[in-house]
Amino acid sequence: LRKKFGYFNYLADIFRTHNNLQSAIFFIAQAYFLDDENDFILKNLGYLLCQNGEYPNALVVLKDIKHKDFAVLDLIAKCQDLKN
Repeated sequence: LRKKFGYFNYLADIFRTHNNLQSAIFFIAQAYFLDDENDFILKNLGYLLCQNGEYPNALVVLKDIKHKDFAVLDLIAKCQDLKN
């Protein structure tokens, strides 16, 4: 399970660096299906959704993060501003 999580996260990051957000979201979503309570996955998924302009979906994901650091709180504020 941990290998699959790492694999999906790695692929998502590769696609993100090549500005292929749809594929990046697909692969991080696969990691999310393996562990939907992992703050790291939620943060990455929320970030990618926000980058893709899917602000309402990003907010739903980001608000599920249990331990919100400054970067997560900043991303939530950014998504809220862009949603409106």
